[in-house]
Amino acid sequence: MQLSVGVKMTPELGMAATPALVAYATMLALPGAQLEQAVARELSENPALVQEEVATCGGCGLPAERPCAYCGREAGGFRMPGPRDTRDPSFGAGPVAGVAWPDALLADLRLVLPARHAKIAAVVVASLDDRGYLTEGVPELALMAGTDSVQAEHVVTTLRETGPAGVGARDLRDCLLIQLDRLAAQGVTNPLARAIVADHLEALAHGATGTIARRLGVAEAEVTIAREFIRRELHPRPDLNGGSAQDDNTYRKRG
Repeated sequence: MQLSVGVKMTPELGMAATPALVAYATMLALPGAQLEQAVARELSENPALVQEEVATCGGCGLPAERPCAYCGREAGGFRMPGPRDTRDPSFGAGPVAGVAWPDALLADLRLVLPARHAKIAAVVVASLDDRGYLTEGVPELALMAGTDSVQAEHVVTTLRETGPAGVGARDLRDCLLIQLDRLAAQGVTNPLARAIVADHLEALAHGATGTIARRLGVAEAEVTIAREFIRRELHPRPDLNGGSAQDDNTYRKRG
């Protein structure tokens, strides 16, 4: 018998927290005074950097002219933000055009999280793609933020519960399910919508209402009503810019 020993290399995809991403998240998590000190230090050490003065809002703290494009307040002295009034027409409307939605989303998230979670919140928001979907799992987010998965999961859950409906989703199905949960809390429901989105989304995209009805053991007319509910109430991505979230949707292809 002849034995041989060899080395075989197998390529494997993985996630690595780059120094640039860690530094970016760390900067975003700094309190105001420490952030100013960090900026001053970088300016003194790097002569190629030039500081640009930008007016900031005294109400929400975001870069803004007068009045603030985000909260509508006049820029000026700092005021502690109070609880939102649900009777206010701007409640839940999200940021208006002119303010980058990640900055506005992070500002809102920090208002409902303890200060110790500021860095995790920055990492979570930085991991969202242009649709508002998460691009990293909770273990990866925890690694990048230098924390444990329990705290990272708490921040992700808070984002999904308090941000625009559907933000922080993993994919289209997850986005729609988050929206259904938000609607259910408001008393807006359909008895078949969740089951269809969770298990029959591809069939719905192809207009196979009869197939879905047989699988669920209900009348096809009930599936048609649920389909119209989904079309009317749900969107393929969260409304990150406070405007219309109406986009081409995979479950709106036919029928």
